[in-house]
Amino acid sequence: MKSKLILFSIIVLSLVSFGIASVGMSDNAFAQTGVNVGVETETEVKIGEKSDDGESNVSVEGKTETSVEAKAQTSSETKAEEKSSEETSETSAKAESQVQLAIKSSYPKVKASSENSFAVQSKQKLYQPGEMIRVEGSLFSGLMTQLGASNTVNVQIFDNKGMMVKESTVQMKSGGGFDAEVLLPSNSVNGEYTIKSKIISDSSVLGTLSAETRANLETSTKVIVSTPSSVKIKVEGHDDFEVKVASNSKVTEVKFKEPEKKVSFMVEGESGTKGVTQISIPKALLSGQMSVMIDGKIMADEDVIVTANTETTTKLELNYHHSIHQIDVVGTNAVPEFGSVALIVMVVAISGIILVSSKYSRLGIRTI
Repeated sequence: MKSKLILFSIIVLSLVSFGIASVGMSDNAFAQTGVNVGVETETEVKIGEKSDDGESNVSVEGKTETSVEAKAQTSSETKAEEKSSEETSETSAKAESQVQLAIKSSYPKVKASSENSFAVQSKQKLYQPGEMIRVEGSLFSGLMTQLGASNTVNVQIFDNKGMMVKESTVQMKSGGGFDAEVLLPSNSVNGEYTIKSKIISDSSVLGTLSAETRANLETSTKVIVSTPSSVKIKVEGHDDFEVKVASNSKVTEVKFKEPEKKVSFMVEGESGTKGVTQISIPKALLSGQMSVMIDGKIMADEDVIVTANTETTTKLELNYHHSIHQIDVVGTNAVPEFGSVALIVMVVAISGIILVSSKYSRLGIRTI
């Protein structure tokens, strides 16, 4: 009987250990929202150690002056170490932020040149109804000299049917650059939108320009407008996680693979066209240093940007040529499976120990 009891206790304790370890993993995963970069430091002030000549650095029975100096030195060292610790914490926080944003937050800027005298681009390739479209551009210095400093830029947004939905006029900066914001209506239909930008200058100046130069005062670019769809990701032991996807592609098979710490999905579109997808992932599900793969290969830097990075969500924008592709968003932190199950195991195990101990105590049998 005693050997059976010992065997039972070993099994129960093993289950308890497993439960505690699993719960610890769960708590840690929810606490972390990025990769922790930094070194933990311990501050330890030692007073009364012997120097090389055998004399005490700080003598308790020594002169008061020496004691005060030692205390002052100790206090100074402590403050210096505390300051160093604070600087280390700040450096760690900055490093963590940089790691979290290892993927760039914007596309490479298109700069005006002699071949492209008026360059314009949108901050993103895809926008959702009700979002602010951000446009930026620059004017080649040679053309800027011809036009002078007093110029404005008119920005118009046209929907997929060619109807103008919004416009804005902004002043061009002295360096030849401009930034404009145009709010999309909340009822905007999905599709490909055109952004037309035109430099408005003094008519007397425009009359001196050649037809080719005047043609270069207008340009356009295109963006996708798409309403996001929500996908519920189920992880045992946790509430459902909501992943949002907006795309001009057909997106299917959105899945979370906990062992590999990644969210995977398939995209499909007409060959010869370009695809763009925005995916919003809760950090409670997947976080840390992100990387994106397409068909098993890392996507190029210029094809992936972070469009939003809040305390709770990471939103990525991905660009690719249409075909059928598998895309994997991989993180360094993922929600562990079976978190609640482990807690239940621990509670049941502890309850079992209490019940068995109570039973044998009533029988007068020693359990240990």
